[in-house]
Amino acid sequence: MLLDLSPHTIKGGWSLTNKGTITQTAAGVVNVDGGTSFTNNAGATFNTAGSVLYTGNGGPAGTFTNNGTVLMTGTATSKIGLVFTNANVLQINSGTLEFIYDLTQTGGTTFLNGGNLRVDGGVGFTISGGVLYGGGSIMAATVDNGGAIDQTRAAGYTTLTITGLYFP
Repeated sequence: MLLDLSPHTIKGGWSLTNKGTITQTAAGVVNVDGGTSFTNNAGATFNTAGSVLYTGNGGPAGTFTNNGTVLMTGTATSKIGLVFTNANVLQINSGTLEFIYDLTQTGGTTFLNGGNLRVDGGVGFTISGGVLYGGGSIMAATVDNGGAIDQTRAAGYTTLTITGLYFP
C-alpha cells in the first residue's frame, strides 16, 4: 500500500497496526497527536521513501514499536518524532533517518546499508539487545551498546563513524 498522509493529523489515543507493507512516498509533515501508538507487526514492512517528518502535535510523545522491518530508502532526510523501539530490523539504505526522541533497540538488527542514523533525543541510541552492523554515520548524544557491533557482515561498507559519547 502506498501511503500519502502529508499533511495530515493522526489524532491522539489511536493505535495503528501495520500487518502488511506500507510505503510512505510523499514529502511533507504528518502530525501525530500525543498518546498515539504505531506498531509494525512481525512480517510487516514500513518503508519511508519520501522526505517526511512524523512529529508530535502536543501532549506526550507517541510511540513506534517495530517488530517487523522498517526501511529507509529515500535519499533525503526523514524524521520520526515518536519514541521508537526496534525489536527486529531497522535498515537504512540511503539518506538519513533521524529520530527526534530516543531510539532503543531491544533485539534484532540495525543495519546501516549506505545510509546514516541520527538520534536527537537526550538519551540517544540504546542498544540493549541485538546487533548493529554496516557502515555509515551514527550521530547521537550517546550510543550505549549493550548488544553487539558486527562489521563482518558489512558488505562493502567498512567504516562506521559514531559521533557522540560511546559506551561499549
